[in-house]
Amino acid sequence: MFLRSFLNVVENPRSLPSFLGIYSLLWLLWHYQFLLSFGVAKGNVIERLDNAINTTTNFQYITVFVITTIVFALYFSFQTFIRYSREQVDKLDREENNPLSEITKNSDMEQLVLRLEYLQKEIKTSKDNEIKAKVEVKNIMGKLMVVQAKLDEATADLEILKSTK
Repeated sequence: MFLRSFLNVVENPRSLPSFLGIYSLLWLLWHYQFLLSFGVAKGNVIERLDNAINTTTNFQYITVFVITTIVFALYFSFQTFIRYSREQVDKLDREENNPLSEITKNSDMEQLVLRLEYLQKEIKTSKDNEIKAKVEVKNIMGKLMVVQAKLDEATADLEILKSTK
């Protein structure tokens, strides 16, 4: 039950930003003084950008790249866990809905024999129903042939009456 509830919450996918987007966001968060300097500086955009770059002494591209890679690795392992969980829940559902699940749970020979006897009775009932259906078809065909013969006689009588007039 917990796994099914977890999957219901998690499987509503939201769009994941691109690697470059996450990298840029982490870089800006890592170097918050860049944003502060850009926002506080006076002048046009180029002067502000130049001032922000000058205040940031160490960009640490590799550190931000490693953190971004770790975030993506965590995301993909989370997705793998979700996929595995879904497979397990589907497997449990298939086992619960299987009509022979009682036999697989309790591999008792007695239950197997009872199940086979029940199936034999079902087969016998099906055969009896098939024989009854065949007999009914024959009876209906016989009645249909009698009606057809009477119809032919009536048609012949009509033809004779028409020819005598």
